Parts: sequence; C-alpha cells; structure tokens
Amino acid sequence: MQERVLTNKIARFQFNECELDKRFDFYRVKLPEEGSYPQKLVQVKRALAPISSVYFNRDTYYAMVKKNTKIHQNDALAIKPIPALALAEGHEIVLARLLLRAVPILLGEGNSIEADGLYYLVKKRKFKEFDCFVGLNVDFRWISSPFSCNVIVLNAQTFTPYQMHNKNKVSRYPRFDTSLFKKLIKRSPTGEYVKRGIPKTKASVDMLDINGEELANFNNSKCGFLNQAQQDIERVYGESFTFDLEYSEPDYRIHHSKKIILEDYRQIAEYLQSQGLNLCNLSGDHHLNNEVLESVNKQAGVLPKLVEEPVSDMVNLVLVKSPDYYKEFGLEDPYLTAKNIDPYCQAIIVDNLFVKGAIKKDPLLVSLKELVIKQEIKSQKFSLKKLPGHWGFVYVSQKKREEEFTYHYLEIKDGSFQYVVMTPIEWLEHSEAHFDIETKDQYLAIDYDEDNYVLITEKEVMAIPDYREIFERLVELERGRGLAIPVSALQNYMFRIQDSKNKTEQSLLLELDEVLSRNANKAEICYEELYVIKNDKKKTIAYQGAKQKFYDYLMDEYDLHLKVSLKSKDGTLSSSLGFFYSPTAECYFVGSHEGAKSTINNFSKLRHVETDYAEIPLKFWTQFDAFYVRHKQGTVMPFAFKYLRGCHEISVGRT
Repeated sequence: MQERVLTNKIARFQFNECELDKRFDFYRVKLPEEGSYPQKLVQVKRALAPISSVYFNRDTYYAMVKKNTKIHQNDALAIKPIPALALAEGHEIVLARLLLRAVPILLGEGNSIEADGLYYLVKKRKFKEFDCFVGLNVDFRWISSPFSCNVIVLNAQTFTPYQMHNKNKVSRYPRFDTSLFKKLIKRSPTGEYVKRGIPKTKASVDMLDINGEELANFNNSKCGFLNQAQQDIERVYGESFTFDLEYSEPDYRIHHSKKIILEDYRQIAEYLQSQGLNLCNLSGDHHLNNEVLESVNKQAGVLPKLVEEPVSDMVNLVLVKSPDYYKEFGLEDPYLTAKNIDPYCQAIIVDNLFVKGAIKKDPLLVSLKELVIKQEIKSQKFSLKKLPGHWGFVYVSQKKREEEFTYHYLEIKDGSFQYVVMTPIEWLEHSEAHFDIETKDQYLAIDYDEDNYVLITEKEVMAIPDYREIFERLVELERGRGLAIPVSALQNYMFRIQDSKNKTEQSLLLELDEVLSRNANKAEICYEELYVIKNDKKKTIAYQGAKQKFYDYLMDEYDLHLKVSLKSKDGTLSSSLGFFYSPTAECYFVGSHEGAKSTINNFSKLRHVETDYAEIPLKFWTQFDAFYVRHKQGTVMPFAFKYLRGCHEISVGRT
C-alpha cells in the first residue's frame, strides 16, 4: 500500500510580491460601526470597485483592485493601502484568498465586486417547475488549533430561485445572478437566486468519479474541480502566486480483510439467534410479512415471531413507512407509539428495504445491527465486541451557542458500561480537572488503568487522492483512445500467445478473434471496438491478469495507452483506503476496507489526536475495528462512542 497520502493542508503559499504589486493594489478598510453588513459592502464597492474582497473581522475588510484603479474617498471608511509583502508576511491567508477570489474576474468571467468567490457550476437540477444550480465553492481557510494550518476547502452549495421560497423567510438573503454561472456566481440586488437548498435534499458533489476511466467524469468531481482551480490560478498568476499541498507519512497503516469484517455480522446473527426476535409490521402492508420473515431468517439465521405490537423486554424489529409519509397525510407515526412500549425497538422502513419489489440486503443488515446495539445499550453490557479494562468516553453537546456545555460520559469497566449526563461543574469535580473538552468537535477517551488520555478533534482537514497524477493518466488515456489501433497489432499479439496454456490468454485469443471477425477487411479499428458480446451486452476486454499484458504490449510497441490501473490498494486512491495513523502529524483517518471504487463520495477526514501516552498502544487502535458500527467499515472513532451517542439519543427519544 502506498505509504504517504496527499492532504488538503497547504504546505506553503509562494508569492512574488513585486509582480503582484505591479498588477494590483491592496487595501485595508476599516468599516463604520453603524449600518448593516450589506450597507457597508455597498460603501466599499462604491469607494474601491474591488475585484475581490475578504471580510477579516467585525470592522476590517481587505480589498484587491486592478492597478491604478481610482479610489473614491468615503468619510465613513478608513481606507489604507497595504503592499503585498506586508500582507504575505502578516496575513498570508488573506492575500491567498484575495487572489483566489479574483480568478473568475481575471479570466474574463465578470467584472464586479459582487462576485461571491470562485465557484464552479457542477450541475443543474429541476425541482418542480424551478431550475436550480449546484455549485462548488473553492476557497482557502485557516484551521485553528490543534491543526493550526491553512487548508483548501471545497463546499457544494445549492442556488434556488427566490420565488421558490416563502418571501418572508428569504427577504434578507443575498440575491445572486446566475447568468454568468460558469466560474462566477454574482451578487446582484435584482438577482433571482438565493443560497438555499432544495427541501429534503443536500447539495453534494462526489469526491472522485473515474467511471469508465473517462476524463469528463473526473472533471465533474471535487478532485477535478480542485485540479481546474489550480490550473486557473496558474493561468492568471503564473509564478506570481502558487501553492503546494502537504503529504503525510504514516507509522501505522493496515487494511483489513473481508473475512474479518464478515465475522462481526456472524456475531450479530448469533446474538439474535440466542435472544429471539419479534417482527411487528405497523406499515399496513401485511402482504410483505412472509417475505420479510424469510429474508431475516436468511440473513440472521433466526425466524422472527410475528406480533401485532412490540413486546416489552423482548427484541423487537418494527416495520413502518417513511416518517415523511405519515407527516404528509397527517397520520401519527406508529414507530413513535412503538417506542413508548419498547424504547429499544428498531424501525425498518419499507421504502428503504424494498428496491424494485425485492428486499435489499444492506438496509436489512443495518437495521439488525442497530437493533443489537440498542439491546446492548439496554443491558449496559457489550456483547459483540469486548473492551477490557477501565475506560471513559466523553463528548459535549450545546443547544444554543451561548449556553454551557452538557457533558455526555460513558464509563466502562470490564465490558459493562454506565451512561451519565453532567454539567460542566459536575464534570470538573468528577475528572478533578485532569481531562477536559473545549469544543463540540472534540472527543475524549480516558484510559483509567494507565491514567492516560487521547483527545480527538475534528476539523476540515482531509486526505485526498493525488488528483494531478490521476488527471495526467486520464489525459494520456483520452489521447490513446483517440488513436487508431492497427489490426496487425492484434494479429501480432495473437501470434505471440497462440500456443499458451494459460486459460486467461486462451480466453483472450477467442475475444480478439471475435473483434477481428466483426471488423473484417479493416486495416485499423478504434478503441470502442475492443469489446465482446456476453449475455447480449457489450463488454470491453478487461485490464486484469494475463489480459493486462495485451494492453501493456500495445503501449510499449505502438504507444497506445488504452488502460490504466487506478484502483489498486497501493495506487493513487490509497487515501480512501484502510486505516492510517501518523504520530508525526498527530492525525489519523479511517477509509474504506472494501477496496477502491470508481466513484468515491467523500474525502477521508483526518482527525487530530492529542495524548499523554508516550506511544498510543495497540489496545486503543483496536477499538476502531468494529465493522458493524458503520456497516462493513471501520469506525472513525473508538466504537464506544457509538454506544455513548446511542445512550444520549435514546434518552431524549431521538432514535
């Protein structure tokens, strides 16, 4: 497996301040105390007409204008010129953001302060009769302690028509003009769009898409847009402004086998077999009973008992419709009623369970494992995974920003646990101020046996694929696939392997013969013709095993680059795979243990670890190997946090 991984942390910004000062002027603007934020922006626009701006704090704004732009003095504003060097030395993140946000205007995409940063149009979406847009915003950001670094962030944002919403709710929202939406989304008082999502839909852009090894799919993913942003920066600024991303080297890297993962689900089945299971169908679709009963029996090895309502002190699986269904028709959700009888029952939603009339395996397994976790919470004892010793796990919640934290604490002694809710004072008395949490994005694990702790902090720091290498490989493929393939090349390779006893090469001979028969009397063929018909479907000759040598031959002998391996465990996608820990960088990530996929939805989040262990012991890291918690994936936190959150949610009736 490839050792180091690329991250979104900025290793360094590089500025040529002299060249920047030749092209642009930079200003620090002190804003007036009176007036609303939009009013202050209008004043800045009229005074400076900047091509980009950054709001620094409550009363300070930084602006960037083209060289020799006339400044219109405003008594309400204190406008002071500032050289690029002073910005680079004092506030390099401000300078970097100013330069990045000016990119669409300098590329000729617009000419107004009202540009809201660097956006890329990802897709258009239809909601009822309205046209909506999903854009991806690229920006630099300073991440506070404990990482204390600059990062590049990519956030999806939906823009929806103003008239789609209740006008009273969006009347104060900034308005946007989407007519120039390619790299620019433009603020405009007369704009018809606002930054507001489609109901019940979250804006999302895949982290990576290399389906079919197509460059177009890659370009429309976050990695593709990150690559595009870097290219656009190079086009606009050349060597005047560049940045490099940071790599992290691991000390601990592991990829678990499928066998170990499936063992967790075998234990879930054993638990249900030992405890028994009730199925309560409250969906009204009673014709589904037999199919659900048989499917549970097949997956868990236990035939549930069909009951009319949950039975207290039993293990109850409740079949219901979606909560939205009951809300739409003004009906009481029967799952809420069922929880009054058994707070530890588990819902399984008909719409999620059935796909095209057949039961889908994964939603059923997820419901069964959640049910077992609830039974463990009910008994306050671990059954699926043991955790010996004396441990404590803590996180905080906060209803409103100004309110004090509520501490949620799970104490574990030799496999049994107890959930306690504390005020800040109660927590300090309990911990004797040895251990504390400062923010909602921190999670504390305490090893009482050795009097050590591990504090985990979540920020916007990610491990990302080496997008530039992927881009370069896909460009090579696009070039190669656009070239003609001499028929003689296929014939020559067939001659090479005609006496081979290898079964894969014998299969390849038949496939190449089919290709040649279909293209008789041709001297050349295109890449799209390298397919065979199997089960009435076209199937491209695979790039694996002995067949890989065929494509390697075409590349070596004819300079035809037609296939590439991007999904191997030691390849460019290793940042999405396995478990990674770097004590030097004080961070870890938990990626997929199922192998690389052509479409990857999310970046692997790098979490910071602070500890007073001399070296974090293996007994801590093995707490991530509970593959049922995230359904066939390693947990991103020690697995006890799943039970801690479950205790919290059951206590307030949220699960």
